[in-house]
Amino acid sequence: MVGLIPAAGANPLDTRLATLRVAAAGVFGQATAGQAAPRTIACWGDSLTAGAGSGNILTSSYPARLGVYADRTVYNGGREGERSGGIAARQQGVPARTAVERVTIPASGFVDVQFSDEVFFRTGPRSLVAGTLKGVAGEMARLGETGTTHRFTRTSPGAATDVPINTAFYPAAGPEYRGADVIIWAGHNDAEGPGGLADDITPSSLRAPGSDGHLNATGYDVLAQYIYDAYVSQRW
Repeated sequence: MVGLIPAAGANPLDTRLATLRVAAAGVFGQATAGQAAPRTIACWGDSLTAGAGSGNILTSSYPARLGVYADRTVYNGGREGERSGGIAARQQGVPARTAVERVTIPASGFVDVQFSDEVFFRTGPRSLVAGTLKGVAGEMARLGETGTTHRFTRTSPGAATDVPINTAFYPAAGPEYRGADVIIWAGHNDAEGPGGLADDITPSSLRAPGSDGHLNATGYDVLAQYIYDAYVSQRW
């Protein structure tokens, strides 16, 4: 894991980027004879990775812009509102594990489970997380805007399955991108209390109007260039 740490006197955006961590190998550019093709890049994070405020997350989020600069396939694993625990669970760096009580996945339908306090998946758009629980394929969704109760709905009927406490839920996207270069940007939603991020202000020219710290399309483009330049300068 390699940190991108801005130099002394850096502008406020660089200070925001100090929370970014990049785990990567290889060098940007087209593969030559005898070299493997450039790997996919997987970007994991919250709404700042998803591209909230950009106007179009498919073309203007930082993963989308990074894909243009790097000429690589880039996966956008950003989800609005998630804290570090949920992000790490989706990436499978720290799996989400059931807590509180033993449950049983029925032969068809759903069962409600609870995770530890550090883990919850976001509700709302793109809220369903496909994966497996005790070997059963299905989708996990958080119930309500508070708490750690989630609903697991199995994909197809099968045998009823007992789920003990501390059973891991494995999201499908984690293993799919295990061989990718990984960028994790998390922690924005972990700050608690008034003014937690008040002294860390992005320039208005790069900030989405009326947003809570989100960038606009120009800001995400600057972020993508920052990451791309770091890759190139470090020969990753």
